[in-house]
Amino acid sequence: MSKASIAERLADYALNLTYEEIPELGRIKAKDAVIDYIGCIIGAEHTAEAAIINDLVLREDGIAEATMIGSWQKSSALYSAMANAYKCHILEFDDGVCGMHTGATILPAAIAAAEQAGATGRDLVRAIVLGIETAGRICLAAGVSQNKYWHSTATCGVFGAAMASGIILGLNREQLVWSLGNAGTMASGLWEFNKEGNMSKYLHCAKAAHDGLLASMLAGRGFTGARTIIEGEKGFIVSHSDERHPERFFETLGSEYMIDRLSVKPFPSCSHTHAAISAALQIKERHGIRAEDIEQIMITTYADAIATARHNTTFRTPREARFSISGSVSAALLRGRIDKNTYSVEMIHDPELLKLVAKTEIKTDDEMTGNYPSQWAASVEVLTGTNHYQVTEREPWGDLRDTIPREKLATKYQQLTEGVLNKNCAELLWQRCLELDQLCDISRLFEGMEDGPQTTKYML
Repeated sequence: MSKASIAERLADYALNLTYEEIPELGRIKAKDAVIDYIGCIIGAEHTAEAAIINDLVLREDGIAEATMIGSWQKSSALYSAMANAYKCHILEFDDGVCGMHTGATILPAAIAAAEQAGATGRDLVRAIVLGIETAGRICLAAGVSQNKYWHSTATCGVFGAAMASGIILGLNREQLVWSLGNAGTMASGLWEFNKEGNMSKYLHCAKAAHDGLLASMLAGRGFTGARTIIEGEKGFIVSHSDERHPERFFETLGSEYMIDRLSVKPFPSCSHTHAAISAALQIKERHGIRAEDIEQIMITTYADAIATARHNTTFRTPREARFSISGSVSAALLRGRIDKNTYSVEMIHDPELLKLVAKTEIKTDDEMTGNYPSQWAASVEVLTGTNHYQVTEREPWGDLRDTIPREKLATKYQQLTEGVLNKNCAELLWQRCLELDQLCDISRLFEGMEDGPQTTKYML
C-alpha cells in the first residue's frame, strides 16, 4: 500500500477533528478572525477600489446565494467570496498566520459556502480552524524562499480556502484530496505588482478565495485532482520554493494548531513595517518629539522587510505608501498615530511627511535577519539637535501568540466601521460574531444590515 500523501494526511486529519476537540484558544481566535475580516471589508467599502469589484460582480452575476459585505447585496457564493476577499485586502489591515493573510483568503470562501449551505456557526469555526491549519503548514513548508517570486497569501491561501469550503460543503476524503489537488494547480500570485504599487494584490486574495471554493464545488461533483500536489516532483513545493522535505512540517498535526499563531494587524500597512512603526510611536509618545526638530531617522531591520517594504522618497499611490517603511515611520513620528486615514492621497503627499522621509536611512541587521520569520523586529533611532532616542521592537501587539486583547480588537473594529455602518448595526454584528458558535444558520449573521438592525428577526 502506498504511503499517504500530504493532501491525504490533511484530509484525514480534517475529517476526524470535531468542533469539541478544538482548544478554546482556537475557537476564540476563529471568532476574532471573523470580526477582523468583517471590519476590514466594511472599512474599505467606500473606496474607489471597492467600487470596481462591486460594479463587476453586480453586473455579471445575478444569483443571490451569499452576502457581499459592506454593500449587503447578494451574489453567488463564488462571486461573493471573490468580492469579499478583494475588499478585505484593500486597506492592508487584515490578519495573518505564518506570514500570509488568511482572513482575506480562507474566510471569504468559508463564509460564502456556509451561507449557501445553511451551515451553523460551529461548522464555520471548525472550517476556519482547518483552513488556517492547512494554509499555515503549507506556507511554513514553502518557507521564506517562496517570497522571491510568489505572494504566499495567494499561493498558500488557495489551499486553505479549498479545505475550509470543502469541510463546509461536506466533502468526503477523496473529494477533499481532489479539492486540494486542484487548488494547488491554480496557486499563483507574483510580486511584480509591488514595483508600481498596483492593485493586483487584491486580485491575489480574490482569486485564492474564489479558486479554493471552486475547487471544492468541482470536487463535490466528481472532478479529480492530484493527490501529491503539495510534495510531488512537479507539485507546489518544488515549483514555488527551495524546500525539498515538506513532510516534516506536518508531523505535529493535532498537537500544534496554526490558528494559535493568528496575528491581527495593528496598522493598515505591510506587516514588514509594523515593528518599525511601533518603535516610532513609542518614541513619539514618550518624548513628544516635534517633526521640525528631527534631523535624522535611522531604521534597522531584517533583510526581507527592506526587500518588500521599500524606502521611498515620494509616493504615487496609497498602495505604494503602505509598503514603505520610511513613509510609515515618518507618518508615525509626524502625527503620533497610524490609522485607516494615514495612507490617504492627501496624507501621503503632505510636504511635512516627505521632508521627514528624506531624512530617513534604512539598514539591515544580521541578527534580526537570522531571527526572521520567527520574529519580525526593527529598531528606530531619532536624532534631534540635542538628543538621541532609540527603541527596538520585537513583538508589536498584533503578533502576540495569545488571545487578541479584546479592547484593542474592539477599537480597531469601531475605527473601521465608523462612518460606514450604522452604529447600532455595527454593535449588533459585533455581538453576533462573539456568539458565532451559537448561531444555527450563518445566513443570519448579516441579517438586517442593509436596512438597520432588526434584532427581532435574529435567532441564535
